[in-house]
Amino acid sequence: ATPRLAEFVTVILADHALLIALAFAVGIRPWRRGNGPRPAVPQEAPIPSRERARAAAFLVLMALGPFLLTAFGGVFGLVRAKWFVPMFNLSGLLVVFAWGHEPDAARLRKLVAGALAVAVSTAALGGLEAVASRGLGFPPTRIDWPQAAIADVLFDTWDAATDHKPLKVVSGDKWIAGLVGISATDDPSILTDLWLDASPWITPERVARDGMLVMCHLPTSPIASACKAVMARFPGGQRSFRYSDNPAAKPIVIDYAIVPPGTPVADVRAVLQ
Repeated sequence: ATPRLAEFVTVILADHALLIALAFAVGIRPWRRGNGPRPAVPQEAPIPSRERARAAAFLVLMALGPFLLTAFGGVFGLVRAKWFVPMFNLSGLLVVFAWGHEPDAARLRKLVAGALAVAVSTAALGGLEAVASRGLGFPPTRIDWPQAAIADVLFDTWDAATDHKPLKVVSGDKWIAGLVGISATDDPSILTDLWLDASPWITPERVARDGMLVMCHLPTSPIASACKAVMARFPGGQRSFRYSDNPAAKPIVIDYAIVPPGTPVADVRAVLQ
């Protein structure tokens, strides 16, 4: 659990780095609650301490509850570190709450300007990354893969190899299987990581009856050995996809194997975990 804990801490710090920098820039110091000048506006009646405590407990529960539940599963390998990111949407509210009062006009202007600068700069960096991937031939992130082309070509490959049999089961790399599965008109089920225990709705008998399309990006796949075992037993091949007009950009190569409908169950069991 120690390496995963270090990974989670790194993700948390990275995701909060700009928030922490912005808080310091406008003078927010949560450990010095109530510091700085208070706004010169008419004050409403003070909120009873009991209601303040209930409101604080509600805010902390909403902000930290989902994160702590996800963290508990993450330490034991049930979730990935990057899945924490949506849990941090309320972190800013916690910082402001810890500060203790409304910002004065000067700090508020700094806060708004800083938040806008962060939003614009992160959006610009994301756009530059996408342009660089396509224009300069850098390896693309998965979200920049040509989904439509991948799904259409691999589905057509299955269709031609099986004499137009419906595609009912896809497997291999989760990302690629998901691209094809979500686009295929037959609404196939996904056998996660070629692992039957992770997909109890799929059985060897079902795979033998309906067949299965297995797809894998072998250079980066965490289940490359399992995919190679399927590809060594069943017919398949490779398909290449270009994501950039730059001649220096290497295409994305996806290996695939087709388990034909009507395959003996024993052959299916031999390659599934």
